Amino acid sequence: MRANSLRCIALTLVLTATAIQAQVKGPIERYTATTANVNGAGEPITIELLQWSTDADRDRLASVLAWYGEKEVAGALKTVGYLWTSASAGYSIRYAYRIPGADGGQRIILLTDRKLGAWSPEAWKPTAAATPDPNSFSVIELRVNRAGQGEGKTSLTTKVTFESATKSIALENYAAQPVILKGVAKK
Repeated sequence: MRANSLRCIALTLVLTATAIQAQVKGPIERYTATTANVNGAGEPITIELLQWSTDADRDRLASVLAWYGEKEVAGALKTVGYLWTSASAGYSIRYAYRIPGADGGQRIILLTDRKLGAWSPEAWKPTAAATPDPNSFSVIELRVNRAGQGEGKTSLTTKVTFESATKSIALENYAAQPVILKGVAKK
């Protein structure tokens, strides 16, 4: 009887350790970049994605924005990654959606739980005249080639829009916006 109890305890410990190890996975993708066209240009950035948002997450985000507004976004989606700067706190990424490109590259749409610059407003202030999105979150759109290299632009300089073709949020008039994340590279 006592041996059976010890085996049960040992089995429970092994199963618990396995479950904990499965939950402590690292990022599935990591990107680095450097800020540009903001007062704090040259700041290193790291983006760590723990998982990709699903089509259901994309649809939930569109619904929340359409029906409830931007204040409900952070609570509607779970954290799927983090954006790190040299500030003491990072930004939770609540949406990370991939849109494949015809050339083998991809567009990566990210949504943070608060506006970039929440921890250091002056550093994230665009150096050129801009029409920033008024929402309390930021949208970042990375465009990378098949090797994972490219650039990123943000809602610090333009409005967030909804693209019917991709059924996703995106940045309005992407081509005309200044690069805010240069030297984006998948690590």
